Amino acid sequence: MRDFAQGLPRHMLPALRLLVVLALLGLPGLSQAVSSDASPLAELDRDRWTTREGLPHNSVNAIAQTPEGYLWLATWEGLVRFNGQDFTTFDRRDIPVLLDGALRALHVDPTGRLVVGGARGTLARLAHDGRWEALPRAPAMVTQIGGDEAGELWVGTENAGLLHIDRDGAARLIDESDGDAGSNHGLARDAYGRWWAAQGAGLRVIKGGHLRVPNAEGLPAGPATAIAVDGLRLWMGSPSGLFFVDLPPLPTASPLRFRPLDPSLDGVGISRLLPDGRGGLWIGTFTKGLMRWTPRGLERLGTGPGRPSARILSLHLDRESNLWVGSHGGLYRFTDLPFTTVTRRNGLPDDFVRTVLARADGSTLIGTAQGLALSDAGGRVRSLGAGTALEGLSILSLADAGPRGVWVGTHDDGALLWDGSRIAARIDSAAGLPANEVRAMVLDGDALWLGTARGLARWDGDRVQRWTRSEGLPADFVIALHLDRRGRLWVGTGTGARRMVDGRFRELDLSAFADAEFAFGFLEDASRDQIWVTSDRGLLRFDSEGTPTGAVGLAAGLPFERVFGALRDSDDQLWASGNRGVLRVDLARLNAVADGTATGLGAERFTELDGMASAQGNGGSQPVLTLDRGGRRWFATAAGAARVHPADLAQHTLSAPPVVIESVTADGQRMALSGRAPVLLPAGTRRLEVRYAGLAFALPERLRYRHRLAGFDTDWIERGPEALAEYTGLPPGRYVFEVEVAHPRGAWGESGASLVIELPRLWWQQPLLQALAALALLAFVAAIWRWRVRGIAANERRLQRLVEERTAVIEQQAARLRFQADEFARQAR
Repeated sequence: MRDFAQGLPRHMLPALRLLVVLALLGLPGLSQAVSSDASPLAELDRDRWTTREGLPHNSVNAIAQTPEGYLWLATWEGLVRFNGQDFTTFDRRDIPVLLDGALRALHVDPTGRLVVGGARGTLARLAHDGRWEALPRAPAMVTQIGGDEAGELWVGTENAGLLHIDRDGAARLIDESDGDAGSNHGLARDAYGRWWAAQGAGLRVIKGGHLRVPNAEGLPAGPATAIAVDGLRLWMGSPSGLFFVDLPPLPTASPLRFRPLDPSLDGVGISRLLPDGRGGLWIGTFTKGLMRWTPRGLERLGTGPGRPSARILSLHLDRESNLWVGSHGGLYRFTDLPFTTVTRRNGLPDDFVRTVLARADGSTLIGTAQGLALSDAGGRVRSLGAGTALEGLSILSLADAGPRGVWVGTHDDGALLWDGSRIAARIDSAAGLPANEVRAMVLDGDALWLGTARGLARWDGDRVQRWTRSEGLPADFVIALHLDRRGRLWVGTGTGARRMVDGRFRELDLSAFADAEFAFGFLEDASRDQIWVTSDRGLLRFDSEGTPTGAVGLAAGLPFERVFGALRDSDDQLWASGNRGVLRVDLARLNAVADGTATGLGAERFTELDGMASAQGNGGSQPVLTLDRGGRRWFATAAGAARVHPADLAQHTLSAPPVVIESVTADGQRMALSGRAPVLLPAGTRRLEVRYAGLAFALPERLRYRHRLAGFDTDWIERGPEALAEYTGLPPGRYVFEVEVAHPRGAWGESGASLVIELPRLWWQQPLLQALAALALLAFVAAIWRWRVRGIAANERRLQRLVEERTAVIEQQAARLRFQADEFARQAR
């Protein structure tokens, strides 16, 4: 192995030796450590896409992601681009340089250009301006494409060796100097800059332009079917198992000593390998589906409904750490969403969970409709009480009894004290309990308060004392109990609530809050000396003496009003559950809204979109939510026990995803987009549509958008999840379309895209023509004015002549009359 150092820059050798030493010492960042909070494989959220959802073919042979965020898929029916919601297929009509649309390999070069390869040795590259360019043709079907930081490409083929394409485009075939190496099944580059190839004839290393058989021990004879490198560890898959070696310092003459990864993989054919970035390895097989190895062990997902098919064709980790799996049955996405749900497939006896309780040792008890289970601090779930009377019971309530064990309230069998191995005590109707249906319990020293379907009870170890409506309860159906810091008992029922002070019940006026009736639970805030009641009208607040001091319901911005339970965490956040999900709200803000000194609650609601198997919480028993030692919040739901850590919520909203402008349409005609070049619309465009997408693949449905058209819009227009902008009647001009994307809990301005859009004038809208038209109009108006003036002058002259003529006639008549008068006067004399 001395020739490992051939071609390696001399100045890198000391650094590489140091890397090896550090890795062997197990120093942080280089040891094969796996994140302790990695969710079990079976708990990861899964999605599936097939030809029903838009894939052109269900076999996804390769997956890659380009810098702007798009996911690309190689299929037998063309190249596919995926934005998280929609597929766009490119065939030979869209990529003319392709010799065949059947694609098998993808690669993204250092500059972000996508390289595709497939049948007939076709190789094409997507340039930055959106044009496709042909690369030198391979001698046979392309099976794999690898590349280095210098932009050189290594192309694996079907039974025709390897093709090397340098950054200038010159191609040469890698000689198979040690015999026929067969088809290529994988390529990987190690920390020393050397390329390894998984070939049909076995493992090969490229040395001096040739494919060589490495000096290695411990590998089976026959094909190498998969290969991967993680730091200084080399993994190789074969039809008979998975093997690994930690590469030694250079130079060395010692053989590489491969070891089997896991005995249970003996005889399992390995099709794909992908390091998970945390010291673990994703494993695709030929017949056993998907697996994951971590130092904690091997996890098998298996095959069947909702899981990838037996043969895994491709694996890819995107920038959000989502795992993408290509199989013969379509495309799958596995993601660690903020919420995970513990269900029957994790070991619960039933999915219908009524109560959850965190214990001091870091474990959480989960009460279901068919038994009690425990999730330990490491996440392992097991049923409790097998072979005892606890097995299979419908569990309604839990109360921690410390070193004595836990009290378990049941639907039909009263309350049982479980000490971890047996039932140490039982309280039921035979012992004086009002009913065997126990929905709430709270410890009071050595005594136990129990809320049942037929009243309240207190057990002191020897006898049971009971209270019903006749003693002052608002109803016998008790569903919530709380013992405050002063030792006073608060009781919730289906028709009101009471406080027990000095052995007597005092009424809590729930009806003052929009006729509230159900008191599902209590949350004490000792720092403010107040109690919150979770009810069918939201969150109701009382002081420690039972006086109403405020409420927060639908009108104040609460996402739902039927609240089953609430807890306060160390960050002064209130968490609550209901039939429509889980909510989180700042407690100081909640109080301000209840006081009437603030508006806008700012509550966050979490549902199935955040990873919950079901947003429908369960109520009428307690506790329905709990906070474990590791900081996870647990919630009882109709489809398992949902859990979340605030850090996981923050992880999914640390930064906004990239956003891209996908299409511009003018009056139904799709316009060509070329990089950041302006889009020139046809003159006279009446309707403009711009479609865009935020490239988030874990929670794409929860993205929100806003856009504006600079030069037309005066402000941003918020569109919620709608990824479309529409404009009509735009005047000609130059505009800049801008769009931003944000997570539901993220801020605006972190991620955006823009595009210059130009709308030219019609011929009659040209400035010169408009100026000429204006001059012509002015001339016309002037001519009309002159004509009108001349007409008015002519009229004036005509009228003047008429006046003169009429005046002359009148004067003649007057003269005649004077003459006649004079004649008449003479005759009279």
